[in-house]
Amino acid sequence: MLRKLVLLLFVFTVFYASAQRRQTFEMFKQQAFNPEYSWQSKFLFDYDVHFYRLDISVSPTSTFVSGNVTIGASILVDKLDTFAVELIPEMSVDSAFLNGHKIDKPTRNADNVLFPITPIQNKGTHFSVRIYYHGTSPTGGFFSGVSTAYNKTWKKHVSWSLSEPFAAKTWFPVKQDLKDKADSAWIFLTVDSSYLAGSEGLLTAITKLPGGKKRFEWKTKYPIDYYLISFAVADYRDFSFYAHPDNPPRDSVLIQNFIYNSDNYLRQHRNQIKETAKFIELYVKLFGPYPFRKEKYGQCLTELAGGMEHQTMTTLGDFGFDLVAHELGHMWFGDNVTCADWSDIWVNEGFATYADYLA
Repeated sequence: MLRKLVLLLFVFTVFYASAQRRQTFEMFKQQAFNPEYSWQSKFLFDYDVHFYRLDISVSPTSTFVSGNVTIGASILVDKLDTFAVELIPEMSVDSAFLNGHKIDKPTRNADNVLFPITPIQNKGTHFSVRIYYHGTSPTGGFFSGVSTAYNKTWKKHVSWSLSEPFAAKTWFPVKQDLKDKADSAWIFLTVDSSYLAGSEGLLTAITKLPGGKKRFEWKTKYPIDYYLISFAVADYRDFSFYAHPDNPPRDSVLIQNFIYNSDNYLRQHRNQIKETAKFIELYVKLFGPYPFRKEKYGQCLTELAGGMEHQTMTTLGDFGFDLVAHELGHMWFGDNVTCADWSDIWVNEGFATYADYLA
């Protein structure tokens, strides 16, 4: 009898614990993996993002960001009377404009910024909002939004962004929804004239500005998810060359590397960096054409402890074989094809790890 009681008690305990785990996991999924995350305003899902234009000033010695962001979008509801973005309280909103007309000051709900606007009617109507803002992004840790560091060996200050999974809101106004890729993006970065700043797409212009500044004007025409938009700024030099994959025939892919501006650094790492071309040529044979071949594959050197597959401009801490091969693999699996839900991030990472193994 005692054995039966002990057995019954054991079965009940296991069943109860299992039920509790299931309930806890279901709550976790509800809060973390739904299209609308528990901390996001419902108004974020009333519009579809088509375009981001970041026009910001950044520095290799701080995490301070200032400037403006334009979001081009279309409405998904019958009437849009509140425009919402995500932006942490450390970032102050200075003003905002809807289709060129100034709008009232927003209210805040935690990291949600809610702008009351003149109602926009009819699903599919296009509009744009430009938001002026400034602030110092908190730093610390791998997934910290914006980080800044100093390399004692090469005597270089460097700052960089890393937005995966939910840190884009720490440095620009954004809608953090994996299923809502922008159709294109412009990232304009103003820095002191002695520095270079890297980002996504093609560098279409470097514009001289008053006060010893210059603006790096990057543009991408490929669909891009919010967390794959990035910047890195330092005393860089541009070390570029081409890969020559055979699909499509006679194709060339620009490989643009922003490395520390040091003859010794290039001398020591030149051959290692050049391996990137061989990886691209191999992956094209295995996976098909490089997804962003009309623009580039880029790599910005930083003090990041690892790498992040920002679309067409990976951010990394070194040019080690496994790291470069892994992050490049993400261009096919993670960037071109992106998981719709963060619970499926293992798919992105699994394919990139497999690509590294194949290399």
